[in-house]
Amino acid sequence: MPERLIFCLTTGRTGTAYLAKMMSLLPGVSAHHEPAPPFEDWTRRAMVGKPCDAFWRESKLPGIAQLAGDAPVYVETNHVFKYLAESLLDLGQTADVIVLRRPSRKIALSYWRRGHYPARTQVGLRYFSAPYDARAMLPVFDWQRLSNYQLCYWYCLDTWARVGQLASLYRDVGARVFDTSLTEITTESGFLTCVKALGLPEPDRAAFQAQCGQMVNSLRSWLNKPSPEDIDAQETEVEEACQTGRVPPLVDRAEEVLAPPMPSNHRLQPGGSEYERYLWVRDQIPQGARVLDIGCNCGQLEANLYHDQWGCEVVGLDRYEPFIQNCQTGRKANYATWVLGDFTEMSDLDLEQLGTFDVVTALEVIEHNIGDPDQFLARVWRVLKPGGLFIVTTPHPDGFLGRAHMADHPRHVRMWNWESMECWAGQPVARIDLCREKEGLYSMGAVFRRPEGL
Repeated sequence: MPERLIFCLTTGRTGTAYLAKMMSLLPGVSAHHEPAPPFEDWTRRAMVGKPCDAFWRESKLPGIAQLAGDAPVYVETNHVFKYLAESLLDLGQTADVIVLRRPSRKIALSYWRRGHYPARTQVGLRYFSAPYDARAMLPVFDWQRLSNYQLCYWYCLDTWARVGQLASLYRDVGARVFDTSLTEITTESGFLTCVKALGLPEPDRAAFQAQCGQMVNSLRSWLNKPSPEDIDAQETEVEEACQTGRVPPLVDRAEEVLAPPMPSNHRLQPGGSEYERYLWVRDQIPQGARVLDIGCNCGQLEANLYHDQWGCEVVGLDRYEPFIQNCQTGRKANYATWVLGDFTEMSDLDLEQLGTFDVVTALEVIEHNIGDPDQFLARVWRVLKPGGLFIVTTPHPDGFLGRAHMADHPRHVRMWNWESMECWAGQPVARIDLCREKEGLYSMGAVFRRPEGL
């Protein structure tokens, strides 16, 4: 194991690859940009508050020892370190850190031009914090009303708040913390000042001067799309949201593309993860039960229950009119009673007209904006018969497929885990981790039973 570890606290798009290249010129230093095992495999786990000490102990620290070889100093400039920095201290291990800055607007524009949006893309979910994260520094409840650029700008503000906190923590344990910027490290004097502050040996002059200022990931011309015309207003809205925890009233810049409805005869096919999830759900439903399917989408559950001759009376409910219209045409019209409506906003009379049910399902629904989760659950109990079952599935926080599914829709706002699920239910729940052998965890399923006396 090397004698010293040095990591980087930053947003990314700040010259981390360049910094690693220049650090590798220093005698006795093993410097790397984003080597395996990668921090980003654990971003989601860290941001929902789960322990990450096993990653350091069993994977990262042994990997560092192998990469460093005989070098007494190991430097890594992966910006995702910031999400696992506290867990390193929890192990009793410390490191020196370089705080690497760049103006937030330039960083946000760089990510926005690449299409890397926090909370809305697979890259965003894998590498960035999200406004709904349990450990977000600047949480925003209704973040889904922000534009893609605003999410990138929010990420920068959230990161700088996190970096400030972490820099203080590392100073408190005696670590060296050097604060610099992209502009400074790309100059000879700026980089050498960094080297001196960290107590590192100076590089060979000739090799250093040949590399100094030669950027690694320069912006490609095809990414130079113009900045948003109202960029000042967008940034002001984000800054206000960070202070209050909510997007300013009347602001709704959400960018969403609703997927076209599936064919009216759509039926899940064996072999896929959705079909495996369906089989588990089906086996929880008593044959002949009366079922309410909240967020029925295009009727996949209804179609498969019908073809499996489960004998259920099903009401499919969804707030998107194109989905309900699709279900009311063709063969699926006979699979269920189809109702257009938003369960979170239905009146008492609307709920009474639905009637009562043996089973209520919400499949891949509760990660969306369901309003107050406790009020949502109270509505479920209202339409369930005594002893009735509430079946939910939602993306799994510990699997890449689950995390990727969270990122594929701008209305996915809440990542659940087993602890938050049971806290919400107020009871132990029957649970299952849905997993495919080659692809890992993708969904978590839970069954609640309506409490007695409600």
